[in-house]
Amino acid sequence: MVIGSETADPIVSQMVAVLLDGCRESDPVARNAIGECLGELGAIDPGRLVFKANNPKQELAKFQASVKDQNFAFDLINQLARAFLASEDTRTQDCCSLAIQDVLQQYQVGDDASTPTLGSKLWNRFPEHIKEILAPLLHSKYVLSSKSDWSNTPRPIYGSKKGTNFKEWVSTWTGYLASKVKSDQASKVFHSCTAVIRHDIHTALYLLPHIVVQGLLDGNEAENQEICGEILSVLSHVKKPDTRHGSASDFRHMSAQTVFSVLDYLTKWKRHRLQLLANIATGESNKLLESDHEKDANYRCIKLFLDKIPQDTLAEASYNCKANSRALMHFEQFIKSSPNIQEHLDFLQKLYVAMDEPDGVAGVTAIRQEQSTLHEQILLHESIGQLRDASACYERAIQLEPDEVGHHQGLLKCLMDLGQLNTALVHVNGVLHDKSSWTSSLNAYRVEASWKLGDWEKLETFLKVEKHGSNWGVGLGKILLAAKYKKEDEFLEQLKLVRSEQMGPLSAASMESGSYQRGYEYIVRLHMLNELEQGTKTLLHFPHSTSDATEIPVSFNKLLLYWESRLQLAQSSFRVQEPILNLHRVILALANQEQDVSVDKDIGQSWLRSAKVARKAGHIQTAYSSLLNASAFNLPEFCVEKAKWFWHKGDYDQAQNLLEKGIAEHFSDTTNIRKDKSEEARAERLAYAKAILLFARYSESTANMESNAIFRQYKEVTEVYNDWEDGHFYLAKYYDKVMSTLTDPEKPDKQGQFLPHVVKNFGNSLMYGSQYVYQSMPRMLALWFDYGAALAEAEKKLEKKGSTATHSILVSKRTVLGHLNKIMNSMRERLPPYQFLTAFPQLISRICHIHDEVFGQLMQIIAQLTVAFPQQAMWQMMAVSKSSYAVRARRCSQILHQAKYMKPELNKFIQDATKLTDRLLDLCNRHVEQGVPTMSITQDFRALVTG
Repeated sequence: MVIGSETADPIVSQMVAVLLDGCRESDPVARNAIGECLGELGAIDPGRLVFKANNPKQELAKFQASVKDQNFAFDLINQLARAFLASEDTRTQDCCSLAIQDVLQQYQVGDDASTPTLGSKLWNRFPEHIKEILAPLLHSKYVLSSKSDWSNTPRPIYGSKKGTNFKEWVSTWTGYLASKVKSDQASKVFHSCTAVIRHDIHTALYLLPHIVVQGLLDGNEAENQEICGEILSVLSHVKKPDTRHGSASDFRHMSAQTVFSVLDYLTKWKRHRLQLLANIATGESNKLLESDHEKDANYRCIKLFLDKIPQDTLAEASYNCKANSRALMHFEQFIKSSPNIQEHLDFLQKLYVAMDEPDGVAGVTAIRQEQSTLHEQILLHESIGQLRDASACYERAIQLEPDEVGHHQGLLKCLMDLGQLNTALVHVNGVLHDKSSWTSSLNAYRVEASWKLGDWEKLETFLKVEKHGSNWGVGLGKILLAAKYKKEDEFLEQLKLVRSEQMGPLSAASMESGSYQRGYEYIVRLHMLNELEQGTKTLLHFPHSTSDATEIPVSFNKLLLYWESRLQLAQSSFRVQEPILNLHRVILALANQEQDVSVDKDIGQSWLRSAKVARKAGHIQTAYSSLLNASAFNLPEFCVEKAKWFWHKGDYDQAQNLLEKGIAEHFSDTTNIRKDKSEEARAERLAYAKAILLFARYSESTANMESNAIFRQYKEVTEVYNDWEDGHFYLAKYYDKVMSTLTDPEKPDKQGQFLPHVVKNFGNSLMYGSQYVYQSMPRMLALWFDYGAALAEAEKKLEKKGSTATHSILVSKRTVLGHLNKIMNSMRERLPPYQFLTAFPQLISRICHIHDEVFGQLMQIIAQLTVAFPQQAMWQMMAVSKSSYAVRARRCSQILHQAKYMKPELNKFIQDATKLTDRLLDLCNRHVEQGVPTMSITQDFRALVTG
């Protein structure tokens, strides 16, 4: 449902969307269960998921600008009904009942269908299961027993005694603002909900933006300044680096996201108001001038309030919450109003690094007028994977500022990413020997390095001095240590704790659109926790009492296939793939120690995979570290990956020499490799084919071998592993390249000897895959069409002149074309139709081909496509069928006749398509009298409606 296509099945996207919505649940048990589900689904690449897109125009049309909006009433009552159903105690249920009762009365909602009022229309919109909840409350007599006293509420509430945790802060702020609303209906509606706000945070979060808007419109300058102060107190706190952990860190994230949601709502309200004023001006036949909307008191009030919130503060707060796209949006707005962009390039560069945008980092460097500082150079090196250069810069920074712990942390991160784990350990131990006060800042690096190295004694020692476990690397270390010593209770407890720590930031991210992309880092971690649980269950037979989610892989081989499939559906970036591969290696090494499972080959393959991912990301130095680790396992694939690494560096001779030696060392006995039909031998044949193909391509690029030797290399690839797309594709390309150089006038048909080989191999490549379909298919067709056309032209010339020599050449050419037609006929029968569909415009464009035999084959291909894909093919066919050129229209008719012969059921469909085309042409060509602004389809084009 995910791997089989570029986009996942819609049901998968819906499942992810529902789970993300559920992340906002306040119940820790429910949130942990949702974390398990997200981990089980895996870190599906955001590009594969299709979420419901927000159309700005539709969103603005449905926007609920005030409490008088019937849509607001409908959504509020639904929200209260949801809170009623989710209530865990009678007190909360009573509060929900009171709120529903009062809101129903405010909007005069009733079940009396005899009088069509707004209230009865609203009632009819509710589904039956909601009506069952609402019906008893239409006539109930709930009364609020006590009123809240807001006179002693501290301002700002955030961080005070009334705002020590997220739920308390939201409910207090929402209730306090509701008490300040002066508008009659709005005040009554919000007052009705004050009781439920204390118990249900979802209702409070739903109402808060509406209450803020109404409070701003009703309030005086001092009251509006209070709201601004509350928002700024949150942003100012979040602006500072996060030094706290666990629930305190979650409180920061959630509070900041609540503020972002309120500001987003205010921005939409402002746009909606502007559109409303424009519509009013249009109705009065006036043009809305830029100054006119400023005269509107409500618009001006919200705009002035939004202008008070500094964009740079919003950008920094968003950055600290890892809402990087939002941070960039706010910072770009801030830069527009800033006279000197140079002062702000540091933060912009940090943002691009966080977003993994090396081009953005390079762009900032390019426009910088002053010489880059050491910190700026570090950011540039890290963004493009030059970690050794970044390490050198950190070393220099440590010399200049020896008391700055951040420089040591940066150096350690570089060493860890380079795979120099022992060096990182030595560095931390040396620093902490001199400055033990830095233990809390640097110990986490020792812990992570220890479990990656599989040094469990050191891990146990370093974990003893770890005071808090909310660091991701430390959390994984504790889980792995518990697995190593088979401490089941501790394993499950730590797993639950680490999983819940990922849900805090994910909860904040889920409060806005695009939450999956923003929270993807934490979804990757949930993915890893799931695989850690799967791996220990399968390989270590531990723990014994895990959930059903860990029952899928039952054997070592199935587990590896399961991991591989999950890795394929994840994002292919280095940041995502490398941590997952690293964890796989640690689990495999642990299994090797505990259960004596043979895992050397699999660990070696994992190192090669890491090297490939790093190389493709441009992290050449990291790739080299992975290759060094992989070299210990003596795998035949190693020479291929290292040769690619040399080639990427520009060391072409080294790449070829290494491949030559690797092929001689690992694939000396080619006869047995070809004869053996086992799966293991098949994998070895593929590795051999990849090595030869790479050697042939490098030899072709450097031109250090003669063409016949290169031909032999390419042909050997197809002989060793015939059913591989790449082998046939590159052989066809090389044939094509050589053929294009054969322009000897004394041997005019020398190219004809190569042409069947080119066409055949392009066709064979398509039989074994579609990776190169947009190269193979167009080239194969073009060569066939062009040769047929050239032969037809040559035959016409022969009729005029006549020559024995020319006649013999034509005979040879006819033989070649006959061979080509046989190949194309074979391809038509053997290739799936969708491959030909990718080149359908090319096929249609050659419908008037002058050679009859070629057209005969072409007609069969297009007819087959019309049968297989009538909806897609018919639109282009209809355009051709109405051509003013008689030959084109006649040949189209022949093809449609052939399609109907192949599938008689298409007859009616083709007739309907022809009629529709005629009607649409009539619509396009209809003359419109001057002064006629509109026309009616039902009256002026009745035939288009009735058919």
